[in-house]
Amino acid sequence: MKLFNLTSSLLILLLSFNAHSSNYKLIPTDSSSEAKICMLTADNNLVGLKKALKLYAWGNMTVTERFAVNDITCNEMGLAHFAQQYDASKTFVYLNRLTIRSNKMSSN
Repeated sequence: MKLFNLTSSLLILLLSFNAHSSNYKLIPTDSSSEAKICMLTADNNLVGLKKALKLYAWGNMTVTERFAVNDITCNEMGLAHFAQQYDASKTFVYLNRLTIRSNKMSSN
């Protein structure tokens, strides 16, 4: 009986975690490089995000990755805020490091 109760409790716990996780479906409004960066941020695709930011800054001496991170907004939020909203932990940590001090966020 104890084994049955333990198994049942574990099963309910696992199912509740699965039900609590959110699956977001984001649809870009255009095909701009900023929209692509937003999508990569929300998808937690760190490698793709770094490449996209390098391409965004490539060939422009005044635009750096740090400038891009602080200039681009997604749904009227900074990139780090956007990443945190969609639970994109890898991209959040990277973007928060590049965010200006006044906009930095704690990693709850």
